[in-house]
Amino acid sequence: METLRILIAEQDRELRARLRLDLQLSGYLAAEAADGREALEIIQQEPPDVLVLDLEIPEIGSVALLAELRVVKASRRPRAIVLATSAQRPLAVELLRLGANDLLEKPVTAPQLLASITNVLEEPVGTSSCPARGPAELMQS
Repeated sequence: METLRILIAEQDRELRARLRLDLQLSGYLAAEAADGREALEIIQQEPPDVLVLDLEIPEIGSVALLAELRVVKASRRPRAIVLATSAQRPLAVELLRLGANDLLEKPVTAPQLLASITNVLEEPVGTSSCPARGPAELMQS
């Protein structure tokens, strides 16, 4: 079985490193991007299975990055998990409409992230179970 690849696009260096370590300890291949431009370059070169995306990623922002990914062939498009604070809820919900598969509220724990990755990988490509849930539930994932 092929090891799944996860890209962490997060501006906070410490959080990015912690998530990478948590994912590596759980058997995933994890890469990091400090901004949206770097994330897009990595995705174009070798698409990950899952993109963990900071809502406030600098350079190419999260909205623009998800919009760029909509033109990627569905079979090569990574599933996207957005990390956001509760104050960012309105924009985070909008990202679901742009193709994000799940939302996690910061600070995110390893068990929360691992459960979300499992869930989004079980969904058929191009779908999301999140829109069926209400906005209050979205940030509780």
